[in-house]
Amino acid sequence: MRIDGGDVASNYQLTQPASQTYTAQAHDTVTSIAQAYKVEPEELARANGISINTGLQQNQVLTLPANATQPSKDDAAPMPQTSAQKTDAAIAAYEAAVKQGAPAADIAQAKAAMDRAIGDEIGGQVANRNAGVPGEFQTPADQLIKEFGQNIQQRHQGDATAQSDISASIHSYQVTTKANALIPDFSGDWSAADKLKRIDLQGQPPEVVEAVLADPRVQGWINDAATDIEKPYNGAKAENYDFDPSTATQAAANLASATDGLAPELATAVTQASLPTIQKIAQLQPNTQDGLVPFQTVHGVLSSLGDSPQAKVVIDQVAGYYASNRGAVNDLTADAEEHAGVKSVLADTISGEFGNGNVSFAIALAEHLQTTNPAAAKAALNAAEGGLEQFLGKTQQDINSYKEITKELGWVVNNAGPAMTPDELQKATESYVKSKGPQWQQQLDTARNNIVADAHALASGVAQLKHLQAGLDNQVPDLNQRLDKNIVGSDTAQKAFQFALKQDPGMFAGGGADLADAMIGDGQTSKGLIEDVTKAYVAGHVLPQISNLNPNDPASVSSARQAINDLRNKARIFGISQSDMDQQVDKLNTLLDDLKTESLEDAIQGKGVNALGAVKNDLSAIAKSPFDTGVAGFAFRAIAFDLSGTALTNSAQQTSQSGQVKDALYTLALAVNTGQDGIAFLNTVNLLDSSGKVGQWGDTNSIPGDLTAKFANALYGTYYLMDLADNWGNVPKASFDGVGIAGAGASVFGEELGLGSLAGPVGTSLLIVATVGLGVVDAVQTKDQHTAAAKQFMTSGGVNADLAKILSSDAMQESASLQNGLQLSSTDLRALAQAHPELFQSPGAAKAFVDVAQACGIQGSSTQGFADALSKDDPNYIQTFMSQSNDGMHPLSHKADLVNNVIQGCPNAKAYLQAHNPDLFSADANTRRKADRDLESTLGFSNQDQLIGNLLKGNSNTVYQAEIIHALLQRGSLDQWVGAISQDINGWPQAAKVAIENAQSAGVLSASDANKYLAQLG
Repeated sequence: MRIDGGDVASNYQLTQPASQTYTAQAHDTVTSIAQAYKVEPEELARANGISINTGLQQNQVLTLPANATQPSKDDAAPMPQTSAQKTDAAIAAYEAAVKQGAPAADIAQAKAAMDRAIGDEIGGQVANRNAGVPGEFQTPADQLIKEFGQNIQQRHQGDATAQSDISASIHSYQVTTKANALIPDFSGDWSAADKLKRIDLQGQPPEVVEAVLADPRVQGWINDAATDIEKPYNGAKAENYDFDPSTATQAAANLASATDGLAPELATAVTQASLPTIQKIAQLQPNTQDGLVPFQTVHGVLSSLGDSPQAKVVIDQVAGYYASNRGAVNDLTADAEEHAGVKSVLADTISGEFGNGNVSFAIALAEHLQTTNPAAAKAALNAAEGGLEQFLGKTQQDINSYKEITKELGWVVNNAGPAMTPDELQKATESYVKSKGPQWQQQLDTARNNIVADAHALASGVAQLKHLQAGLDNQVPDLNQRLDKNIVGSDTAQKAFQFALKQDPGMFAGGGADLADAMIGDGQTSKGLIEDVTKAYVAGHVLPQISNLNPNDPASVSSARQAINDLRNKARIFGISQSDMDQQVDKLNTLLDDLKTESLEDAIQGKGVNALGAVKNDLSAIAKSPFDTGVAGFAFRAIAFDLSGTALTNSAQQTSQSGQVKDALYTLALAVNTGQDGIAFLNTVNLLDSSGKVGQWGDTNSIPGDLTAKFANALYGTYYLMDLADNWGNVPKASFDGVGIAGAGASVFGEELGLGSLAGPVGTSLLIVATVGLGVVDAVQTKDQHTAAAKQFMTSGGVNADLAKILSSDAMQESASLQNGLQLSSTDLRALAQAHPELFQSPGAAKAFVDVAQACGIQGSSTQGFADALSKDDPNYIQTFMSQSNDGMHPLSHKADLVNNVIQGCPNAKAYLQAHNPDLFSADANTRRKADRDLESTLGFSNQDQLIGNLLKGNSNTVYQAEIIHALLQRGSLDQWVGAISQDINGWPQAAKVAIENAQSAGVLSASDANKYLAQLG
């Protein structure tokens, strides 16, 4: 303890006694010092204008009260404070400063002291926990920070203000720690640019990125890099900048080299620091030899910066430099004033390797030219649209490259995949990928990433051009129409969009509405793309925004409320009316209100699920929307479940091991009608505690914050799986058992297949099959090679070798014919193969059986029983049916004959049909079969139209007449027949009118179509 004698101030009277002071040490508090000097803590506080809870800074000088007694040598020194005591004292001091309305500087000082104390306590505990532990076995610092931070919060439980302040300090310390961990230490000779390239910011949250950029070391490297970039201009004279392409080219190359491989945020910072150099480059006249090279190089750098606000500022600054160079403007936009600019230098730059479809510079250039040179502004916008249109060529090349790389895998997945379980398909795909080696995998990743980047560039470019600043949008009045017609409406763009949305729905994170709107275009977009946009927008934009909801945290409630209300102007993206959107948003807001007022904690405190009554009612109301079975309805159920589920897991201080939490989630899942009676969702929640199947979810004893993140990720994965089915209920429960998110996806994907990845927030990098709409390039192989490839693929996935041999027969053609023709699940198909291999082993056998089954109305799980019955009646039933003639000209008659043959010659099969399709034996069914035969008997005659009229005149049975009209409609000849018969006499038009009316009554024709035909008939 150190005592200092006080100096006499010059403005004091000489008679004033000198006051004693004390210099605070690291462990001191107001109370401990007062005890040492035998004064009341309040006295010491008053003497210094502080409170007894004020945190003291080391070396802070305090004035001692006049009655202070110097401690004797025998007095015990104050006990040093523990780190926890220091933290609690600092927290109390900060709260007191705020409560007492202390000056802003004092509050800031107290806040810094609290942050420092909390950081010291947590940092010391982290160091102790990992001391002496090899790096690979150390507990991640981030996890320990959360754990030790929770301990601090628990010491202040019940104090809402302290909880909020502590949480903010912990978060600040966590951000600083993460930032420091990202900045390497260097020894040896490293350039500034190389140092920056060692900083990996991918996947880091914005606050961590900002902390890295603000670090003095990083700031120094950025400035040093800018200095290196400018070196070619050292000693150069300003008057020579206009006509010195060599120096400009070298400086631009330095900029490209320094920023190549940098995170966009770092590249932006380096480019911003290099703006004085770029200003010199922009003075070059492009009409000099190689004068365009520096511009293209700079444009390439600008195109790599991303679309952050800071990047936009930098791009705008550079565009201003070039706008001041009239010669550069003329050269860049030549030939673009009156048309799309497909021949302009700027358009070529945008579409080529120095642009990659990025139109930000062109738009910024137009903004600078809007007032001073309107014609050039228009030309710049035309060049932007033209560059995007040219960029479609590069996109198609990337699509073709992807298809070529995946052609073999695409074939086996497309043909053998439907016969496999999700587990097997995932295993087989992984085995195939592994067998191809790392070079093939790298090629695949590159091709996939290229398409995603292309799609993002196209959508971003269209969005930017559709949201020009006021006044600039009038420069090219037809721009939006051209964008929708030439770019968004192109087959290439729509395929790329659909592919990218399944690969990276995170592209809609943040302000993704403009991108979503751009992909939809003018409404001529395919239904499939609109649905994909809806799914990805919810998965990548909405769910992440509401996944932090805690009813006890006003800030998180406000954030969730904003995310919900933002949906109001997204009706077009969801493909629903504005009134429907408003109703659903209102219901979500009601749900949020009830989550705030009705404690979900009741559900895990033994009060039973009835405590969730209002929430359950809200969820049920949302589930019963007018469009509940469509994509939009599914999306709202996912949002509602995320709101209620994350509110539960955030407010419940328990881990996912808690049976009560899972019971409550199950109750919510039932209420929102999450398919399979909620079981699928519950199984996904169970996966939170798995390891190695969905991904490394971490410690099962994690604090609620971790659980919330895991729950949100699992919900994301479940949502994105289920959205790939036609509707909510089409995903089999088995998809969620054991294999996790990636494996389940394979069972619900569509027709044209390629290889994809469902990485994203789910956290898995497993390769799976994805519906991409890109098409499949047929591998140039013989049928035998295809058969062998399919068998190998299935066995590598775990399918029994004998079963794989049966299923792969004839290059999977028999399997495909049976599965597609009779709507068989993979389970149904495999059971049929084991029981009746004869259906798979002869070319044409499957087709013959499918014809019989379809004629008899048999499909799905009823198929094997039908085959069992036929084989009992005739062991050679396949040969029998294959021998029955079918000239292809009379399909309805052939179908009727097949039914009659089964009924008349196969008693076991007849009994089976009577049990499974009794309508086949009804009088109406017999009448329809007779009508089909009669109609096809008239075909081929020159007077067949009149002969059909005679059939209708001769048989007034309404079922018979409706079937005649139905058959004509199916053949595509109803319009022709009505037109021909309306001109005849002999009662044919009247008979046709009666038949049309009967067809309408039977539901064969709509009222509008029937009225159209009746009008023709007079």
